[in-house]
Amino acid sequence: MPARMGRNPVFAFAMAMALIACLLGGGGAVQARDNGLQPACYGSGFDDPATPESGWRCDGAHAPVGEGWTYARFDLAQDAEDLPRLMVSRLGRFDRLTLTVVDEDGAWRSRTVTPGDVEATAQGPFFKVELPEVTAHSQYLVAGFDRLNHRATAENAGLFVSDPARAPLRQAELIQIAIILGMLLMPIAFNAAFYRVLREDFIVWHSAMLAAFAMLVGVRSGLINLFYPLDMLTWRATLIWGMGLASASAVVFIRKVIEPGFLAPTTCRLLKIAPFWALGITAIHSADLEILQPLGGDFHALGMLPILLVSVWALGSSFWRGSRAARYQVIGWTPLLLTFTVQLVTQLVPWFRPVEWLQLFYLGILCEAIATALGVADRFLDLKRQRDDARVEARYAETLAERDPLTGLMNRRVLEPRFRQLRAEGFCTLAVLDLDLFKRINDVHGHGKGDEVLRATAEALAPDEDVLAVRMGGEEFAMLLRGDHVAERAEMRRVAITRHVAQRVPGLDRMVTASMGMVQLTEGLDACEFEDIYQRADRLLYEAKATGRNRTMCERLREFPPRPLERRDGSDRRKMARA
Repeated sequence: MPARMGRNPVFAFAMAMALIACLLGGGGAVQARDNGLQPACYGSGFDDPATPESGWRCDGAHAPVGEGWTYARFDLAQDAEDLPRLMVSRLGRFDRLTLTVVDEDGAWRSRTVTPGDVEATAQGPFFKVELPEVTAHSQYLVAGFDRLNHRATAENAGLFVSDPARAPLRQAELIQIAIILGMLLMPIAFNAAFYRVLREDFIVWHSAMLAAFAMLVGVRSGLINLFYPLDMLTWRATLIWGMGLASASAVVFIRKVIEPGFLAPTTCRLLKIAPFWALGITAIHSADLEILQPLGGDFHALGMLPILLVSVWALGSSFWRGSRAARYQVIGWTPLLLTFTVQLVTQLVPWFRPVEWLQLFYLGILCEAIATALGVADRFLDLKRQRDDARVEARYAETLAERDPLTGLMNRRVLEPRFRQLRAEGFCTLAVLDLDLFKRINDVHGHGKGDEVLRATAEALAPDEDVLAVRMGGEEFAMLLRGDHVAERAEMRRVAITRHVAQRVPGLDRMVTASMGMVQLTEGLDACEFEDIYQRADRLLYEAKATGRNRTMCERLREFPPRPLERRDGSDRRKMARA
């Protein structure tokens, strides 16, 4: 497989640079983020959290979840020039939030809010709430969450002097996120054009995945709150469902875009189940069932872990099998899957503090969108090329079916259905020819020599843009002519048969001649069917045979007889030839 990738160094270099840019750009943005004043200690189950001797867990401890009240303590600096006024924290479910400021002399001020009281922010998937008055004599602040289900809400909380979403760095980030959002939506327009040409399911699912990712970026970044502030419960539900829809549509897209034969049957079955699994886990998590309260946000992370594993396995196995589409997917998904992995590990493993890596997440989505858009375009062009090749092959097969394999001339099945069109193009004369005494050639010299005579006859008829030559069957041929002097030109070809056969087929004991019946149509007979005209020409051919062979009987029709003439088959002429 690596050798195959090496055959396209430009592609490999471009994708590698895109990956490096994603990693470096995302990492730098994360390091530049201002996290505010972070909690120093955590606790739970206190009767009076404002009392410093209540048994705090400090020195790298994690916030306890599922034990009633969860507390985070912020130690306030005594010599700070600017005092904090806001607490900004990660979205999560809780019943109440109590903020208590404790002064040096033991005095305290408290404020309790519900999820409906907090404000949306454009800082990311965070909310903000105003603090009780903090003075120069304030010693610490305690944030108490009642029935918290996501430890990242407590551990990612921070105290700020002003809304960090209004900081210049964050404003620049929001502009970048808006650009990313626009770049996510652009390929949907291209997909609409692709789908009109090639109606493949993976194009639809690529659009659905991009739309879900766009919604997820707009909601998770908090960008939506600049235009339509959401309450925390709606915001949380939208974020959960955005992740679920993005995961489900991404898995379906992976299954659809990988070429047939590059995914094992078991992998295909897992990919078919995975979208329903993702939506089911999402529905359960958003329902906030009482029985799942002890698991908190870990339930969603654990539930989505199989989706991550199935996606990695599907991409890796199809890449190893040589899938062309998987090349783009592996490059595109690597930074995003890396982000998901870090978030899952830091959330599920108690020794780590939950890490969001939001900027890397946004840039990872952008890399994925660009890579998959290139992959969709490549798959589209590949399928279009296959379809065009199939059409060429089908047309070639159709051409073979329409041509006589012995002489190379068109056969009767071409002439009949296209007769009206040919008449409209100016073909007004039908001539039917039959080789005289052809059976004697086969009887005396063999069928091989007879085939040589038929091939030489086809060459003598010399089809061009104004003459169509057709082998009707056996030793019978037909010509459809247009232009001036059609009768003379048809007669010249009939006479040329004798000369041409004599030159091309040595060893015959006599000259080969042909008889011909010819019908010329006037403009008033455009509606005549082929069979009617053919019967008339065949009758004239029969008369040419009956009057001595090696001659032409011609008729110019101005009106057609009221009743069709009886069709005579070639056996009549063969009987006459033997007579």
